[in-house]
Amino acid sequence: EVEETARQPGSQRTTRVLVFACLAAFALQVWLGPGVHHAGFFSAMLAARGEPWRLITANLLHAGPTHLAFNVLGLLVLGGLLERTIGSMRTALVAGLGALGATLAGLLAGYDAMVGASGIVTGFAGALLWLELRLPERLPAQWRLPRRPFVAALLADAALPLLMPEIAGAAHLGGFAAGALAAALVTGPNLQRDPLRPAAGVAVALVFAVTGCTSSAGPPRRRASV
Repeated sequence: EVEETARQPGSQRTTRVLVFACLAAFALQVWLGPGVHHAGFFSAMLAARGEPWRLITANLLHAGPTHLAFNVLGLLVLGGLLERTIGSMRTALVAGLGALGATLAGLLAGYDAMVGASGIVTGFAGALLWLELRLPERLPAQWRLPRRPFVAALLADAALPLLMPEIAGAAHLGGFAAGALAAALVTGPNLQRDPLRPAAGVAVALVFAVTGCTSSAGPPRRRASV
């Protein structure tokens, strides 16, 4: 029964929408210039002063083509695998909590400006690791991740800020933790077959709570990319 789920067609609507949004935002950055970045990057001070859209738009903007390429690749690989496993709606909730968890962690770390979808990517990684450790018997063999290489990749990502201080390591950690929490909230023993409504209500409440905490925080101090 578990292996049969791998042979069923799976939707990747959430992953494709996220990738398209990142590509479209970068195209606008190239076409219209730095004004797009200034209008959309995350700033706690500006968000608290009536510009809450920055909580969303900052996750779609990128510092350059290399930054964009790495994050799009992460969305396609990790997001595609997660969405095949738990479905589009649950993946959207993981993405939302991952993005806001990264934003809140970056704020607490004192970054005065952030852009990038890495919070969502690391949120997907956290969700996949939670599934791998908590529900391995419900995952088809071809969907399971080799644990040692996966953990090694996570450790390498955690070490990157030591070599490249401009990378928002705290935001990566926040997105990862929020993604794991989101997976725990929206995923039961039967993955996509479990009712979503009660868990989704808790996840949406957390999204609003994190949004409120982030928007009402004090002025930040450092600039970083995620």
